[in-house]
Amino acid sequence: MLYLVSWTIPMENRDAAIERFLKTGAQPHDKVVLHGRWHAVGHMLGFGLAEAESPIEIQRWMMQWNDLLDMQVHPALTDQDLAPLMAEVMQQRKQEFNR
Repeated sequence: MLYLVSWTIPMENRDAAIERFLKTGAQPHDKVVLHGRWHAVGHMLGFGLAEAESPIEIQRWMMQWNDLLDMQVHPALTDQDLAPLMAEVMQQRKQEFNR
C-alpha cells in the first residue's frame, strides 16, 4: 500500500531534527520503501511517498520522528487504482439519471 507522508518541523525542534537527519539519513526501516522525499524551499515542511504492506510498519517509521516533527500520513491510490472506481461511480450516476 502507498502512503503520502507530510511533516512540518516546529522551529523549536529545527536543530534537533537537522542533527537526526544528518546522523541517520532519515531512511525508514527495511519493511518500508521510500519512493521519494521532497522539501519545501524556505519552509520547514516536506512530503514523501512510501510503500509498506502494513500501516503498522509506517507507524513504526513515524515513531522514529514524531517526537520532533508534526506528521500526517494518508493511504494513497495511483491513477490506475482510482480510475476503475471513478468509472463505477459515473456509471452509477448515469443509471440513476436514466431512471
